[in-house]
Amino acid sequence: MNSTSPIPSPSEPPPLLKLTAFERFQYWETRPGFPNQIVAVLDFTGPLDATLFVEAVARVLPRHPLLYSRIKSVGHEPVAFVWSEGRPNLEAIAAPANSARNTVTNPLDRLDALGLQDYVRMQPQPEGWQPQQLANLPDVQPEHGPAFCLTIQFNRTHSRWIMQTHHVVCDGLGGLQSIRELLQVYHWLSSDPQKPFPLRPLQMERLRNRGRLMRGATTLWGRLARLPMKWMGLFGASKFLWRRPVSLSAGNHVHRSASSGNGSPETMTISPEIAWVDGRLTVSQTKRLRQIAKESGVTLNSLLLAHWLTTLHRFRCQNDSSSEGARDCYRLMIPTNERSGGDVALSACNQVSMVYVDRWPREMEHVEGLAAGIDFEMSVIRRWGLSGTFLLALEVLGWLPGLIRWHARRPSGWATSYVTNLGPIMDRLRVGQAGLLSQVGPLTLTEIRMLPPLRPALPAALAVHFYGGQFCLTLHHDPREIPAEKAAELIRMLLNRLRTQ
Repeated sequence: MNSTSPIPSPSEPPPLLKLTAFERFQYWETRPGFPNQIVAVLDFTGPLDATLFVEAVARVLPRHPLLYSRIKSVGHEPVAFVWSEGRPNLEAIAAPANSARNTVTNPLDRLDALGLQDYVRMQPQPEGWQPQQLANLPDVQPEHGPAFCLTIQFNRTHSRWIMQTHHVVCDGLGGLQSIRELLQVYHWLSSDPQKPFPLRPLQMERLRNRGRLMRGATTLWGRLARLPMKWMGLFGASKFLWRRPVSLSAGNHVHRSASSGNGSPETMTISPEIAWVDGRLTVSQTKRLRQIAKESGVTLNSLLLAHWLTTLHRFRCQNDSSSEGARDCYRLMIPTNERSGGDVALSACNQVSMVYVDRWPREMEHVEGLAAGIDFEMSVIRRWGLSGTFLLALEVLGWLPGLIRWHARRPSGWATSYVTNLGPIMDRLRVGQAGLLSQVGPLTLTEIRMLPPLRPALPAALAVHFYGGQFCLTLHHDPREIPAEKAAELIRMLLNRLRTQ
């Protein structure tokens, strides 16, 4: 391997970090058949250099200590992240490229030498292989091992990178942060390692402030002024406890099938636990949708949420004989990014909250009014910092031992669907370009998708992002509740609505 420019020495993680209430909640959200993991799947064309990939992981993973942490428990209660075992070999990672320590060239031996064997699985594939199905993914449950793993499938022409993170250590944007860094470092090693190291330093001490409630205003007075609004938001959110959300599971007679559709959008059934359906708008359709949102005076996200609610209602009416006067409401669970400008030096972690959008079946007739109402609600949440209400509620629950665990494991469903809009996830990525696609060394990134976690009675999670100038949707669904053909029908209904605006 070519000699490289000096890289910053990896920082030592702190001895321990206490779990936040949100992280304890995510720990207890794990159920049998519902691992509460976020899965990112990246597909490439071109030859992967396995040795360079291992070196890239060795430079990125130490920047994100929560990804290689372990959970310390007192009794059955998780209390802190610790680094007493499974740590990467920081000394070997920091050694110069021409050092005797770095003479191992076999990727698997190099993984062992760097202490990365618990976090990376290399799976060479035969000639003619193309990414179709995920491998049997490892267990990333934090109660008995790592909460993070990379599985790499590859041959001479194609590769698939699969990243799993349990939600206790990282939210979706934090995971994307580490993915972006991995792409940039691999590109740097492949292209010109004589250039300066492409990543800015991160400040480990910032992890201590993750999940704080008193954030989002520039002055202490501004933060204090918002605090009463958070308590008012908590009172207003009490409707969450009294309303029963519509479940897409109810009334669905599931006929399990291993078949997958060959039409568009593509249907991918991986296992009884993990399945997804992809959908895309063309570049021109994406531009038109942006223009419609602008002309309507709403954000594109508000317009998407309105169409998704309407699609869910029509889908349920067609498949479950739902009536317009149903007493249950449709509820979307939406993660909100709680990062501020000062968090640019924050490593991957949970810096996120949740908001809920409730709408009744009778409100589904007029999508323009639905979008306007959602947009107004979201603007109030942003203006007064009410997205932290969910975190405040968890802090209150944490005052009583065992209450967070009980709340996380309630048998009733949290929502009808989960929706996350990740935006232009590969913008400003310092790699090459192949047309509208990212060129990472000799690799062309053709597809990227995020699979948010599913929950009991919540069998559909929609992730949205922009890549290659296209509006990209991925529906993560539970095939035990929504079989592949029904999931393909659902995403097709949404795409038809977006295309015919």
